Amino acid sequence: MNRLIHKQRVPDNSELSDRGSKGILEFVFHLRFSQWMLLIYPVFLFAIRRRRYFDEAYSIDTSAYLQIIFSCVVGLYALKQILSGNYNLRQLLFRRPLVWLMFYYLLAIFSGVWAERPMYTLYRSFEILVFFVLIVDALASLDLNNMLKFQALFGLVLIISWHFSSLFYWFSFKSLHNPLVSGTVIYLVFLGLLLQGIRWKILYAIIILSVLLATSSASYLALLLGMGGTIIFSSGGKRFLGLGLILFVSLVILTYGINFIDIIFWGKSEQNIMTMSGRIPVWQWVYDQYVLQRPYFGYGFGMGETLARIFNFSGLRMQHMHNVVMGALTNLGFVGLTLFLIFLFDNTILMIKEKNFPHRSIFIGGGLALALNAMSISSLTSPISFGFIGQVLFVVMIACGLNGMTFKSKDPSHSKNIT
Repeated sequence: MNRLIHKQRVPDNSELSDRGSKGILEFVFHLRFSQWMLLIYPVFLFAIRRRRYFDEAYSIDTSAYLQIIFSCVVGLYALKQILSGNYNLRQLLFRRPLVWLMFYYLLAIFSGVWAERPMYTLYRSFEILVFFVLIVDALASLDLNNMLKFQALFGLVLIISWHFSSLFYWFSFKSLHNPLVSGTVIYLVFLGLLLQGIRWKILYAIIILSVLLATSSASYLALLLGMGGTIIFSSGGKRFLGLGLILFVSLVILTYGINFIDIIFWGKSEQNIMTMSGRIPVWQWVYDQYVLQRPYFGYGFGMGETLARIFNFSGLRMQHMHNVVMGALTNLGFVGLTLFLIFLFDNTILMIKEKNFPHRSIFIGGGLALALNAMSISSLTSPISFGFIGQVLFVVMIACGLNGMTFKSKDPSHSKNIT
């Protein structure tokens, strides 16, 4: 089994590899600063949240000031980690595949030169780069088993604070509609299969329940795509078992006349389905009226994201682009989109070439689910969001495996760093 010999001792989190089976509380007690900041962030945003209207895209109120302070604190820590010569951190940030995302976020900082509001663009790009470094630092010293546990904890905190909390204000099934949370944790429906221990399995069940109750059509479709990918890329009997399950479910649907479309697109009219709740015509309008005017470098990071918020098409306005491709095009143009696509392509090629990458079919299923959901929520190419955090957690975990830093074994409990 190939392993990477680290040049320095991994602090604190190396103990987690030996404590993974001792329960959630003990795992939490051994978390590091970067990991705590990520867990606190959803609760922090929930505590300072307020309703923002479309014309308040650039307003700075108390909530905004508190977010700026939080980002500055995290930024100082990220700078300290980079300057301290953290080997794991540098190993991931400046090597394939994550280096392409680094280039994207560095371009975001330079976009302040041509943005109409340079200070806004500089802050948004600084914030996204800081959180990118924070997430890499949070995962770089963990093995696969503990990476999954940490991400499951983040998913639980997000679900409690931003999904199930709605029941305290309006106890109904409709109040649980939340595509943002389900789109963020969707990949854990697949990767959670690798969690070990009854307490972690219960946490995994809560994540599945949250995704199902979110009544998000994008997430339901993402689940189907992810399950299909997992089955196709499984080996031997698992593939035939999965195909048999699909045939059985299809037979039940046909036999009992179940309206499968109504289940996937719960509560949506045909018009909403065809236009993705009005998003497709807005994307077309933004592309024709704005992207083609500044196609190469966009309008500046964060600025392009607000085009459909400040202006409107036939009365339709959106808080952000709700689409990873449109986010890249409006913020950093085709140059930014090219960097992002190179990252995706490089990531895929490296996974295919890495024969020892464990649980390949499950990771492919989770990746496909995330990719489809990224077409309807804010994610990697846009300013900080929960979708961004969830997707970076996933891609950093893959990057750790591709760089030989944490896991090669088929059994995650046998994978540890050598210090």
